[in-house]
Amino acid sequence: MDSIRLIAAIDLTAAEERALHCITYELRSQFKDGYAYDEGLYHITLHLFEETPEEQLKNLQRVLKRAAAKQAPFTLVTGKPVIVGDPKCAAIWISLTDGQDALFQLHDRLGKQLARAGFAVENITDPPHITIGRYVDTTKFQASLDEETLPSMSLYAQALTLLKRTIADGIPSYEPLFSVKFSGQ
Repeated sequence: MDSIRLIAAIDLTAAEERALHCITYELRSQFKDGYAYDEGLYHITLHLFEETPEEQLKNLQRVLKRAAAKQAPFTLVTGKPVIVGDPKCAAIWISLTDGQDALFQLHDRLGKQLARAGFAVENITDPPHITIGRYVDTTKFQASLDEETLPSMSLYAQALTLLKRTIADGIPSYEPLFSVKFSGQ
């Protein structure tokens, strides 16, 4: 029985990814060490499934469809960059400011539906964010990250996506397996 690593996420559109990539260019240019995310990797994690048997994919898709059917599209706004972990080997996130209430409600509703369907639900304690880099030595930055300002950007959350996560040589890749548009009012 094969198992895979999955993420239930808000996936960004190609246009949103390009815009995010542009506004974070100067920040990412300071990543002398580590790994900078590129377009195609940006997303907002709702739930992680570390080891999921492949035969459970259909059941998982049904749960995501039910959750999306009750969710209306909503807008999120990006905030400032955040260092997470050891400054010499940190993850760099872009925080989210507006729209978090709808995101938390979706997270909680989806978590309850997943638990009822028998899926192990990880308790994510991190605030909502978009990762733009990992294993970054922020001590080599030209300025303190607190001084770093980025233009805010609106993101239109309109679908729930199931991503397959693969990590090779410490570098993640995400393959969309299934996406369902929000249709609730």
